[in-house]
Amino acid sequence: MRAMRIGAIICLAALCVRARAADTLEEIRTQMLANLERLPNYTCVETMERTRQRAGLTRRDILRLEVVLVDGKEMFAWPGSRKFAETDVKVMAPNGLSSNGNFALHAQSIFKNNGVQFDSKGEFLLEGARLLRYDYSVPRAISTYGIQVGKNEAIVAYHGSIYADPVSLEVRRIQVVTENLPAEVGLAGTSDTVDYQRVRIGSGDFLLPVRSQLIITDLKKRASRNDVHFTNCHLFSSESSLSFTDSALETNSPAASIKEVLLPDNSVVVLTLMEDLELEN
Repeated sequence: MRAMRIGAIICLAALCVRARAADTLEEIRTQMLANLERLPNYTCVETMERTRQRAGLTRRDILRLEVVLVDGKEMFAWPGSRKFAETDVKVMAPNGLSSNGNFALHAQSIFKNNGVQFDSKGEFLLEGARLLRYDYSVPRAISTYGIQVGKNEAIVAYHGSIYADPVSLEVRRIQVVTENLPAEVGLAGTSDTVDYQRVRIGSGDFLLPVRSQLIITDLKKRASRNDVHFTNCHLFSSESSLSFTDSALETNSPAASIKEVLLPDNSVVVLTLMEDLELEN
């Protein structure tokens, strides 16, 4: 009888822990949704360092864009341009690995979708901070996550984890890992990690992504990595103009004049290729 009573107490305690975890998750979700709803239209500079492993060589380049969130949509422009285009990053930079969604769309897809399943994993120590961890899973039937390689594309299922501050309940990290990728996309897997911080936009503070890391592995186990940082975030001015076309390279600025410049002896010039050089046989 005593053993049965102890067992009942343990079961009741476990139920209480699960109930508290569910209540905390609901508070995290409510808080994140409120943050997404009150986000103003804003723009940041997106600096993307791309690293690829090919034929024993490590190739790196840096892509810098301006990204704007307007009415929940991500749009892009070249730095200094006053026209943002509602188009994919790969249209503007067709060579090399590119991605979008880490600016805002991952959080929207996970927290606004009532079909997402969560599982509490308790507290974890992450980069020196003790955070609450919840694992989640998004089946393909309700997923909006698209993978495209060349002309082949597919909507895929994914899973991952969210990490939140146990006191403020603000999300600090979202991890996204794709699963069961179809053979036609030619990838073994992808993972995306997005870190969040409070950032001042105008007169308010908002929870925004500040950096992300996307890793893609092909069927030959070769990895490509994008390290992205978002900086110089500010309100999207109504003086800027929007272009809802695929003419991503349009700009209102006049063409720059060509001027010959003499460089001092022993000068070092760093060049970035607009197209990749294929060194493989």
